Amino acid sequence: MNEALTDPQRRILDFIHDCVRRSGRPPTVREICAHFGFRSTGTARDHVNALRAKGVLEHRPHETRGLHPARPVHALPLLGVVAAGQPVMSDENVEGFVNLAAPFQGQRNGRTFCLRVRGDSMVGDGIFEGDISVVRSQSTAASGDLVVALVDNEATMKRLVQRAGRKWLEAANPKYKPIPLTETARIIGRVIGILRSYEGKVNVIPA
Repeated sequence: MNEALTDPQRRILDFIHDCVRRSGRPPTVREICAHFGFRSTGTARDHVNALRAKGVLEHRPHETRGLHPARPVHALPLLGVVAAGQPVMSDENVEGFVNLAAPFQGQRNGRTFCLRVRGDSMVGDGIFEGDISVVRSQSTAASGDLVVALVDNEATMKRLVQRAGRKWLEAANPKYKPIPLTETARIIGRVIGILRSYEGKVNVIPA
């Protein structure tokens, strides 16, 4: 963002974000007019053009609903879905974008994504529900690596260990049993970092 937003611009940008979160699609200029009570589409277009000039909104000319929040430079997609055994980067599967901390800013290469941690299986490693994992997409890992695996079509984070010639996905919580690495439990990425805010909210920019 090159310049600070005015209050009307901020409200319009928030409205566009809300529409994408709720319905999966951005509003039209006429819908912006209706929501804010503008008498002319020209008023809405002026605000939209200002948001584009400030780098927070982009227009895709070949789409009917072409007003999309711009992706930040240092950000990775936060995926809400891991489908068909692979991370899917399509718009409908992106929950938002995560601003990267400095050590991860070189990771935006199309093979790295973020997933929100769910459950308590890794609490022994200091990883808690609500944390954001930074994951590099890959199908193999070394023993001892923290990985994201697909188990019965559900993404789970576990530690890869090798014992007696077999590889296992092991939790850092004794109430969960190790899972053997098989055709139905396979690695889809290696965790290269964990992001957390001690105020309870990671900086996620809506998609």
